[in-house]
Amino acid sequence: MKIKLNYVFKTLDGKPFINRVTEKDEKGKSVIKEKEFTFREMCESVLVLEQVDPETRRPKNIIDGVEKNRRGGLAYQIHKAGSEIDLSVDDVKLLKDLIGETGSALIVYQAWNILDPKDPKETIPKDK
Repeated sequence: MKIKLNYVFKTLDGKPFINRVTEKDEKGKSVIKEKEFTFREMCESVLVLEQVDPETRRPKNIIDGVEKNRRGGLAYQIHKAGSEIDLSVDDVKLLKDLIGETGSALIVYQAWNILDPKDPKETIPKDK
């Protein structure tokens, strides 16, 4: 299934979600930059970060090496892909599950419509 990766998440008003990231400038000094938050970045994040229980501060689910390898490999493929990637049904399900666990309602709504589009009249706003 072909999935577009460069979608920029939108607020309810249709404005892009902004992500603040720390980068190094030409002198090596850390600076905070604002970037539009993309579907690619969301996928990479949910695949490589472990879910932590807020009360115990420990991982929610213990993931074995085989699953970590699968997630890391998929994150790498997404990172290296162009504007779209061909994902298996299992990869789509994994991304839907992980985004559903971590994302806000608005992010989940948009991401799930990318991963599993339903009625075109009810889908997310189109990118420019």
